[in-house]
Amino acid sequence: MAIYLFAYATGVLLLIFSGFYGYWSDLSIYSAIPAGAAALFVGIGVVGTRKRDDFSDIAGWRIEEAAEISEPEKPVVAPAVLDIKSLDLGMLVVGGPGAGKSMMAIAYQEFLSQYRPDSGMAYFEGKGDFDIYRDRVAAVGHPDYFFSSELEHSDTINVMASPTETIIDTFSRVFVDSTNGYYEASQKKAIRATVPLIKSLGEPVILPDLWMLLTDSQAARDVIRKAKEIGVDPDVVATCEQYFQEDEEDRLNKIDGLLNKLHPFVSGPISRKINAYEPTLNISDAVSAGKTIYFHLPLSDTSLAVATMITEQFGVVARNRQLYELDGRKAYPLMFDDWGAFFYSNFGPITARCRSAKMPINFFFQSKAQTDAVLTGGIFTSEILDNIGGVWSMRINGWDTAKWLAQQFGTYETQEVSFRAGSDDQQMMTVEKERVRTDWLRDLNAGEAYGMIFATAEGGLMVNKRYQLRFPLPGKHYDAPTYWPEVAVGVSNDDAGGLHLWRDYRDADQVALRKREAVKSVLDDAGSDLADGDDEVLL
Repeated sequence: MAIYLFAYATGVLLLIFSGFYGYWSDLSIYSAIPAGAAALFVGIGVVGTRKRDDFSDIAGWRIEEAAEISEPEKPVVAPAVLDIKSLDLGMLVVGGPGAGKSMMAIAYQEFLSQYRPDSGMAYFEGKGDFDIYRDRVAAVGHPDYFFSSELEHSDTINVMASPTETIIDTFSRVFVDSTNGYYEASQKKAIRATVPLIKSLGEPVILPDLWMLLTDSQAARDVIRKAKEIGVDPDVVATCEQYFQEDEEDRLNKIDGLLNKLHPFVSGPISRKINAYEPTLNISDAVSAGKTIYFHLPLSDTSLAVATMITEQFGVVARNRQLYELDGRKAYPLMFDDWGAFFYSNFGPITARCRSAKMPINFFFQSKAQTDAVLTGGIFTSEILDNIGGVWSMRINGWDTAKWLAQQFGTYETQEVSFRAGSDDQQMMTVEKERVRTDWLRDLNAGEAYGMIFATAEGGLMVNKRYQLRFPLPGKHYDAPTYWPEVAVGVSNDDAGGLHLWRDYRDADQVALRKREAVKSVLDDAGSDLADGDDEVLL
């Protein structure tokens, strides 16, 4: 800037000098020399000091093969730097099969691992292909945690580790049978009556504990008695007690749909991975420590339910970061690859909360129809666009999705010359054109994209930039694995502290023992002894 001011001042002085010189020399031909020099210096100074947007110091992801198309008729072919401030707001990436979404997602993770080596990220992968895991490890390294809904070797979580209200909301969404309004209300009532009680006992609880509480009357009586003994909120105890006073056969009939949906997650193959009293993966701790997590969740009914419960836990982490982590938050990006079928009604609010907590959500999916299908009154797609910093369209197969994406880039005005028939008269017209045509999005090669993202100019001004570019392929900085990871086995539930209703009440002998212990405890308090074999006495 200083050199431009100097040029401007020099030009002004030369202009003054040229005036005197021209007067003194009687406007000789040589007087034009200082006048020309003055004009040159003044011009340099004006151009150099005029107000303009300076994007030269943007920090972010550098893309070598790019052209800025904010003015489509004057594209600027030069490397693009995707502003980290906008990347921290999240991205929406849409592309058909084979368009290069997963490779772009891995390349982005590679950039983040180099730009912020001490910050973590979570990658939700919905295809389940080994090739994606292999390429991700080769580019970024092995993740700190690996959770799979299908593979035998997996880190473990506890889906009941969230706050009570979050569990109630999540389970009501995932496990309640909504095909009949009457039974739906009864099932939600069961969840709301029981979850607060077992979450108030001060011990780790898991889904099998909830199952046993709902299905075993002796377990319910013992838990209520224990809650009273340790001073659980009387309202919480009374609500649960009132619920179990209903006729048992009628009560179980009303929640049959709930129990059917719960059963695969209580005793099926997935149970060990999501019901750990001492999980190897604590999502809140992993985010705080800046760890990387790879979620291998090939689409199925089971993985859909598990993904919803995991996403809700990230929503809890985001809320806690908003409320209690007021300074020094490190970015923790979440990437949902091939995630179109996993969207659900609460995803929009979680997206907004995560963005505010510096946990930007990045979506990679195939079609606008996948977001339109989410049951939020048709506003989910708009919610996504309103809460992200960039939109990228890779090759699109479907016309409707391509047309929708092309509309996101808007239009521009240009001048065209027309001639009247039979004359040489010319007419200048202003014409409005699409900045990106629909058919262009269907002709892209793998890895190529049209996109728009905010860029921060000097002084903090944010401008929406449009680009046509080719995302780089992921690098190969680490040895590529030849098989899925071996994950160390954590503490067995039998060796961990917890409520243990499943262990203590799942067979007849254990139930009889618990009955005798419960009755003996009551009679001991009254100063009596329980006669041997008096198994029929019930509380």
